[in-house]
Amino acid sequence: MLPKYGKRRFANRAFRFSFEHRVRSDLITHRLCQSNRRSGKNAEGFMHKAARQMRRMAGLNSGAER
Repeated sequence: MLPKYGKRRFANRAFRFSFEHRVRSDLITHRLCQSNRRSGKNAEGFMHKAARQMRRMAGLNSGAER
């Protein structure tokens, strides 16, 4: 789906991209968070924090859309 990025900046860009477009954002964030936790890369804490925020936003948005 999305390639794993080692560097924090690219992870951040991928995150922002998915957040801007909100295309299955909850699924994307879940995948990213999972893969990062599994690999234990440097963006782990940041990913977890951002994923919680984005899941909240995605929940609100999907609730409004459907």
